[in-house]
Amino acid sequence: MEKYTLGASSNVFTAVLPNGTFYPEHIIIEDERVEQFISHFDIVRNKPWKDCVFLDLGCGEGSSTVGLGKTGAQVIGVDGREDIIKRAEYTRNKLGYPNVEFRIGSVLDESLWQEVDAVFMAGLIHHLESPFCLLDLIEKYCSAFVFACTHVAPQNQAEAEKSFFSKLIFNPSTREYKGCDIPGINFVEDNDLREVRGQKKRHPRSGIGNAASWWPGSDALVECMKKAGFANSRIIDKSDSRLRYRFAFYREQFEVHPGIVDSSQFLWPLVAKPRFQDATKRALLSDISYLVKKQISPVIVGEKHLSRMIADLLNRSGIECGEIIEQNHDAISECVESGCHHFIVSAHSLAEIKRIYDTLMIYKDINYLFTSFSLDNMGDSISVDHPVFGTKLI
Repeated sequence: MEKYTLGASSNVFTAVLPNGTFYPEHIIIEDERVEQFISHFDIVRNKPWKDCVFLDLGCGEGSSTVGLGKTGAQVIGVDGREDIIKRAEYTRNKLGYPNVEFRIGSVLDESLWQEVDAVFMAGLIHHLESPFCLLDLIEKYCSAFVFACTHVAPQNQAEAEKSFFSKLIFNPSTREYKGCDIPGINFVEDNDLREVRGQKKRHPRSGIGNAASWWPGSDALVECMKKAGFANSRIIDKSDSRLRYRFAFYREQFEVHPGIVDSSQFLWPLVAKPRFQDATKRALLSDISYLVKKQISPVIVGEKHLSRMIADLLNRSGIECGEIIEQNHDAISECVESGCHHFIVSAHSLAEIKRIYDTLMIYKDINYLFTSFSLDNMGDSISVDHPVFGTKLI
């Protein structure tokens, strides 16, 4: 039985049921950014959705790409990490979106581009050494609309010091774009450019191939987009503490009127969702069956008391338990070095599951992360409206 979940951060978890049904979080709970893209693009849409073409840059595991694909438009997701694209393709195939395509490579590689109606880029600009090559490609290939969600340079030192990134921002500087000096700041990405360092992988939400990035300010980015042919813009929303803005940019020929339509009317119907308790119980039984069949002794990571309860369940099921450890990099590294590849997450809350999951996710030699044991223990404490979580195969 195949088991799978999405990568890291906001779209980590996926339910995998014994009947083969997959429930990614972004299918159960809509991505707000995708809804914002759909609503704002519809203002200037002049053709049926099925005839529209979108480009999702830095698409990651494809949550936004599939979300955009639910309109029926042709959507192309581009990302530079092959393992992430493989996960995206796997999910796309399981969910059945033939109108969604993924391409592996740099977002700055012009051979991966084509003429599109709109570009979606969330969490991309602030990872680039310079955004200007990207803007040149957008100017050349995008005919109508750009949605951008990005961190921006602070307006002043006080704003910088109050932000979440205060210790990582330094050296205000200006760069030239189309004859104008554009103000911005330098930001430390990751001094180690290797995608794999010993046991660990570079985080899937980091930039690729650069140790530092450069962020223009919000006003500066608007000015740059004007020079790239997108004269009209809106700030959709912003977070001052995160220095994060969401923009809607429109080509100069489009007159943008006030008012936003409800994006839900354009989306294909969502898949049916099982009761949380039923789904987690089936996932737990599936995971136990898998461990018995493969004669695997998993390591349990997390809260001690629950870990002992999980170990007792494993023993009663005829599964020899491996080590029980806390969430500690040294302990995890030691287990991985000794040849352990299967880990059970032990936690009492969804937030704690995610925290442990994010820690384990970066170890390249960990093959399976089981969350069903913790989720089944939560029982009725979880709302039935919450997405179900499952097991991960890298």
